[in-house]
Amino acid sequence: MIRYEDVAHNPLKEMNNIYKFVGLKTSKKLEEWIYRLTHGNGKGTFKEAFQITSRNATEVSQAWRTVLPYSKVRRIQEVCKEAMSLLGYRTVYSEEEQKRLEIDLVMPQKFTW
Repeated sequence: MIRYEDVAHNPLKEMNNIYKFVGLKTSKKLEEWIYRLTHGNGKGTFKEAFQITSRNATEVSQAWRTVLPYSKVRRIQEVCKEAMSLLGYRTVYSEEEQKRLEIDLVMPQKFTW
């Protein structure tokens, strides 16, 4: 299982795991390119959302927490409750909790088939 946030928080490790899983080897050039793309400044602009630009991947993965209204987050959590639990995502119970970025909402992986 690969979660977006795991890749955003540790892109080189996750990329190496993916390559190893499919039997490929990475190159120094590829690792440098991934590092440059994922270790830029800030989360980027709304206009850059679907462009390949250098941004801070961790900040990008957390951007929804400051942009989405809590009412939408609450509804998404209601609809996706079972999947979120299975995949290791923690729910938030207030707008204040949602916006506290020091609270990690991605639990350590304990997923098995």
